[in-house]
Amino acid sequence: YASTMRRALVNVPVRQLRLLTVLWPMPPIRQLWRSKPHRYISHLLGHESEGSLLSLLKGRGWVDSLCAGESVSASDFAMFEVQMALSEEGDGKVDEILLELFAAVNMLRALPPARWVFEECSSLAEMGFRYKEQDEPMDAANS
Repeated sequence: YASTMRRALVNVPVRQLRLLTVLWPMPPIRQLWRSKPHRYISHLLGHESEGSLLSLLKGRGWVDSLCAGESVSASDFAMFEVQMALSEEGDGKVDEILLELFAAVNMLRALPPARWVFEECSSLAEMGFRYKEQDEPMDAANS
């Protein structure tokens, strides 16, 4: 099954755009709404601290930004996405970038969950909720 999922799609852009997107299929995560394990992974992959994947790739001049997280959540499957905005130099280093990404993912798989990550994610979510701008009522309506 895993061998049929490995695909590389290369698009020829109509404008100057350098994005590298990697998607992984996952089991459904809706029932995990309390623990949100995918947020733990996205938090660490997108972290900007020294020693992080983003710090390493930025330091080499290969990426300008990295965003990671759930991109699709259906009742029977989910997708996890890592999207990176590449620099001009990074555009020629896609294989090396992918090696670093998979090394980071494998490192996360090998390590037990760290309490500080959960607490940091929890604090960020609480601040986001507490200081969220008020939405327009119309934005919450469904037709």
